[in-house]
Amino acid sequence: MKHQEKAFSPLMAGETESDTLNGVPQASDSHRLVLHPGARQLLVLISATGTKPGRFNLWKYADILPCHKLYLRAPTNDWYQQGVPGLGADFKETAENIRRLAAGCRAEKIYTCGSSMGGYGAILFGLELDASVLAFSPEIVLKLPFSRSYKMMPEGVQMTAPDLRQKLAAAQSPVVIYTGEMDPVDLYCAATVRNLPSVQIVTFRDDEHTVMRTLFQTDRLETTLREFVEDKPLPTIMEKGSALDIAGYPRSFYRGWQYFLKKEDDLAIKELRKAIAAYPISARANFFMAKLMLRNSNPEKAREHAAMAVAMTPNFVEHRVFFAHCLRMTGALEGAMYNHMKILETWPDTPQSHFDLGQIYFQKGQIEKARLQFSEAVRLEPSNPAYVKKLEKLNKLYLSMPR
Repeated sequence: MKHQEKAFSPLMAGETESDTLNGVPQASDSHRLVLHPGARQLLVLISATGTKPGRFNLWKYADILPCHKLYLRAPTNDWYQQGVPGLGADFKETAENIRRLAAGCRAEKIYTCGSSMGGYGAILFGLELDASVLAFSPEIVLKLPFSRSYKMMPEGVQMTAPDLRQKLAAAQSPVVIYTGEMDPVDLYCAATVRNLPSVQIVTFRDDEHTVMRTLFQTDRLETTLREFVEDKPLPTIMEKGSALDIAGYPRSFYRGWQYFLKKEDDLAIKELRKAIAAYPISARANFFMAKLMLRNSNPEKAREHAAMAVAMTPNFVEHRVFFAHCLRMTGALEGAMYNHMKILETWPDTPQSHFDLGQIYFQKGQIEKARLQFSEAVRLEPSNPAYVKKLEKLNKLYLSMPR
């Protein structure tokens, strides 16, 4: 979340290379300690993937809190397996130096917080420090097939803590996990620790890997962080789902999604049928089933599953677009047009809707309108070969038409 990053130079005015606290450097390209006079809490804020040197997540919301803050980032997307340069060569040495900084600033309690890779780091360091943990959308086991760590971690990273389940089972301090029900990996990971005594999990019914962004966009992130460091009950979540209460669902959903990505459609359909039988109102399981049905030349069944996905997530544009596409594929052109136009009222830069409208106008013989919609789709997504090819074909047809 780039809007939550702040650039800190490693050394501020008046500081020198020898500025340390309790023998530990207060700043580097990968960490920054910000002291708050009189505070007795240290909040460790751990950044997600892709942060640049001297930039850290969550500064905007944590900076106003009356506690000490320690911002961390990883130079590579290693899920903090190699610690934090400037603080330690591995997660244990990093945690020990965080503990020394906490003692140096007279903090009586440590809190850790982060999202995605930062959420993993929040749990990893938090368990070492016996800290209270707030983790958004974390993996619990690294390098599961098609997970973010599987796709983004560089080759050659030495895995020093690839699985947090045993550590979480032994946790003494509270660990709160917020995760999205529509992300197969995140939900499956949460399911593996849902019954542990120190772990509290809240799932967001209509979120993917975007829980922290949802709290930010709805002006709830600052309040959540404040309540967290003040040891108060966290705000009630209106979007709270129940996917983790349904035995077998997270596993079937995750497995069905894997098979869907691998285009092993028979196995994908089998697993997603299990998932939907267990949790019929799952928006994302119904969405993937809709994609499978259309891929296997059954647009009517695709439309049924897409309709359920839209009913459960009316503000999720990907589901809305696919439902409208299913309407077109079943011959309901007027309904498809209506839905795509409603989508464009709210999300005008949706290339798929422009492209589908172009297809509908072309079917109706309205070549000029089709050409305008295809042109807009290409403008919004110029690297899409299907859009470019269709526009080129239609431009040739348009130029050959009598004037």
